[in-house]
Amino acid sequence: MDEATFHQHMSELYAKQGRRPQRPCDVGLQEWKNRHRISAKLTPDHYSQLMDFCRDHGLNVNSGLRQILNTYFQANA
Repeated sequence: MDEATFHQHMSELYAKQGRRPQRPCDVGLQEWKNRHRISAKLTPDHYSQLMDFCRDHGLNVNSGLRQILNTYFQANA
């Protein structure tokens, strides 16, 4: 691969990195920003268990829930 071809290839790769999905016209800005957000109301027992799990594993709530969901989905795939 010559130098010009290499630089062209790298330029194309860099251009692809910054691309994000565009918001459809019929979707509001806040709905687009929150499209991956979830929320849940937990019982006091579940909340305590979640906090214990996060503390025991050195995780914040977001990372703790992600790990719990990953484990569940892998086990039930």
